[in-house]
Amino acid sequence: MEEEEEEEEEEEEEEEEEEEEEEEEEEEEEEEEEEEEEEEGSISLFLPSSRRVAPFFDLFS
Repeated sequence: MEEEEEEEEEEEEEEEEEEEEEEEEEEEEEEEEEEEEEEEGSISLFLPSSRRVAPFFDLFS
């Protein structure tokens, strides 16, 4: 019986590690996108971006 419990715990730990890795990958992708936006320069402030423009137009709806 103890062996079965240990196997279950190991499986749970592996699942948690996989979830953490996925979250880290998502964070890295977001950081890369932000860096790319910064590299474009100040012009990007004037370009429509779904993140920046959409909340502004929600005020008028």
